[in-house]
Parts: sequence; C-alpha cells; structure tokens
Amino acid sequence: MRQAISDSVDRDFISTSVYNGYAPKINPMALLTPNFNSVLDPSLASQSFGSPNTAQAKQLLNSAGYTAGSDGYLHDSSGKTLEITIKVPTGWSDYISIQQIVQQELKAVGIKVDITTEAYQAWINDQNSGNFQVLVDNFGYTPDPYAYYDTLLDGAKAGPVGKTDQFGDYGRFDDPQIDSLLNQISQTSDADTQKQAFYKIEQLILNDVPTIPLFDAQDEIEFNAHHVAGFPTTDNPYAAPPIWLQPDEGWVAMHLSPA
Repeated sequence: MRQAISDSVDRDFISTSVYNGYAPKINPMALLTPNFNSVLDPSLASQSFGSPNTAQAKQLLNSAGYTAGSDGYLHDSSGKTLEITIKVPTGWSDYISIQQIVQQELKAVGIKVDITTEAYQAWINDQNSGNFQVLVDNFGYTPDPYAYYDTLLDGAKAGPVGKTDQFGDYGRFDDPQIDSLLNQISQTSDADTQKQAFYKIEQLILNDVPTIPLFDAQDEIEFNAHHVAGFPTTDNPYAAPPIWLQPDEGWVAMHLSPA
C-alpha cells in the first residue's frame, strides 16, 4: 500500500503548485541531502522519484487482492472500498493543499481518500497515540543522520497503538534489522563501520517504504535586523531559524542583542 501511494504521487506538481517550486526533491531513502551526504550509499546516489507511475501502483494493488469496482474505486475480496483517511491540523493550509492534490492522484488509481482536519492538540494526541491511518509531518531538525533515522524509524521508541509516544516513529514501524543497525551506529565511533550500517538502512528503506517521502522541507525566514542583531544567517547557520522550533528558538534568543 505504501509503495502504491508513493508511486501515485506527483512530487514535482506539489512543489510547483504549493511551494512555487521551492520544495526541493527528496530521494526514496528519505535521506536529507546534502545535509547527510557523508552517509549516503554511493550505489544509491542516483536514486530519485520520477513521474507518477499509476500503472505500477494499480498492478501492486491488484496483486494485493484489490479489484476495480463500478464506482471507480478498488475493493477488497469482501467488497469493501479501499479508503484511507489523512489527518491534518486545521489551518495548515500548505499541508491541506498537499492532501487535496494527493486525494485526486490516489483517486486515479482507485484509492478513496478522506481528509480530516482537527485542532492542533487533537492532532498531536492522535499522532502520539497512533490514532491515524496517514499523517503528513516533517522530520530532520538535527545535524546528525543517526538522530534523524533513529527518531523516524526506531521501533523501540514506540509502544503499541494507544500508548503515548512523544519521541518519534509515530507510525509504529518496527523492523528488527533497522533497530539492530541503528544500535550498531550508536555503539561505535568508527565512521566506516557507521557508514556500512547507514548503507544497509538506506537499502531497507528503499525496499520497504516505511515512510513516503514527499520533498525536502524548507522554510523561508525573513528577519528585520535594524534594531536587533544576532539572527542566524547563511554564513552563520548556528540554529534553525523558525520561531516555532524547539530548542532552536532558545538558541536564537540567546544570540540576540541590540543592533
């Protein structure tokens, strides 16, 4: 199902229509580049998302037992419509736009998508407890590729659905191979050993699609430094500049001074 959804999404159209072309391309390994180029498997460097492949998506779903119904949607063997719900916080206009695009793209392959907006705190509670089918979220606010993948995929972080999880892996993905590789990385400071483990993780992500990467997240931040100095700059990116991001907002505040 995850592979079929990924095959159906037009990432270039999302970038151009929602972000005016400023949402950079992501790779199928969900590895943020150039940030984490140091651990990118050279054999996967050319991996990229091409145009949507609706034929391949339909073939995958057909092989999983879904067949087309007269209503234009796929159905399982019991006749139940293939239907998924995507939850998004009210007011997240860009994410809502993304989901409206995905809704139409998945309809073309026979998947019915319902978009549910809810108050931010309710959305957070649903995310943390695993009370969802699909969420659009963002990860990667770290200079450390281990911390990034560990937060995203470490099965030891998340308990069963219904138990509160505030640390990541909200989809409860649990692959003992990935957990073992993450543990190997954390237990050694040898860069070559770490790289080999990263390479294996990237291969597993490519094959299993534990998350469906859409694009490299981006923020356009503008500061007025006429009265206040010390904001992050391109030459001195000591912290991520969004004012909503913790703990970076505290680091920025510590650097501010009268201009």
